[in-house]
Amino acid sequence: MEVLDLSGGVKVEPLVSIITPSYNSEKYLDAFFISILEQDYENYEVIFINDGSTDRTENIVYKYKEKFEERNLKMVVHFDEEEAISKIEYYLTKGA
Repeated sequence: MEVLDLSGGVKVEPLVSIITPSYNSEKYLDAFFISILEQDYENYEVIFINDGSTDRTENIVYKYKEKFEERNLKMVVHFDEEEAISKIEYYLTKGA
């Protein structure tokens, strides 16, 4: 998907934000992250919210965070749902 930037005639791809809350979801995370990494579209960011998981969610998330960084893709991880929601609301309303 390309969008024409009328100010300079430059074609840009819009940023897609993938916001994912999670609680004890270790058995689904490999498939989730692999499916994102296999996308052809690359102008996206992943905002992952871990709401106090007690399984291996945190370890798996950080393993994939490294993979995202190796490909220069943005992945933000939050471990407090309330704090993350307030930051996301701010981000979406202010365009940070």
